[in-house]
Amino acid sequence: MEGDTRIEENAEKQKFVLQYVMNRTFGVDEDVVQGLIHDLFGESASLSQTMNEINKNIHNYDFKLQKIQDQLDGRPTWHFQNLSGDPVSQMATPYSTNQIELMRRIIDWIMQADEYQYSITTLQIHKYARRDMSLAPSIIENYLSTFERDGWLNQREGIWTFTNHALADMEAYLHNEYESSLYECNACRGIVTAGYVCECGYCLHVYCCKHLAYESCPNCSTNWTEATTIGRWY
Repeated sequence: MEGDTRIEENAEKQKFVLQYVMNRTFGVDEDVVQGLIHDLFGESASLSQTMNEINKNIHNYDFKLQKIQDQLDGRPTWHFQNLSGDPVSQMATPYSTNQIELMRRIIDWIMQADEYQYSITTLQIHKYARRDMSLAPSIIENYLSTFERDGWLNQREGIWTFTNHALADMEAYLHNEYESSLYECNACRGIVTAGYVCECGYCLHVYCCKHLAYESCPNCSTNWTEATTIGRWY
């Protein structure tokens, strides 16, 4: 009986951790998750072991808690992933049909951007949304503000990019729909929308490149300063 009670208590604690991460759109800093796990399970509790156990329990539902490393500064955050279906369609509860359609198009415009940019400007969104969806400028601005508020898009100086939350939630979708347009970091295996790619194809996030301090490509020895910049983060 005592063993059963302990199992039930652990299950409830794991459920609390899962819900805590699920309810935070922008993700949760790893040190916060670590502190939460220590508070619930004790100071000796392992972050990786706890998250692995939670993922094992939710795997059959196509859910996952995923650690994402910020591409620019390396800050690790944890995010809830829905691995099944189309994450844009799953936005249906809070969003209108037009909002979902615009978000789907923005994803496509970002992924199809020229010259490794993985971004789109506010002016481009207005131009394409008026052309393809006949949306009024005020409606477009309202939708963009909503997407930014809800953690799907970042906006800096009129340039829109995916957030870490969006990359986490859309990881499987992006691989399914845009595999030929994706770059993967050779150091951490994450999707790269801010980084560098050598002419040989070796690719690194901005942070991974700085952290590893490579002066030349580990694959072909080409000077790393000759690599092509991915994204508009500079």
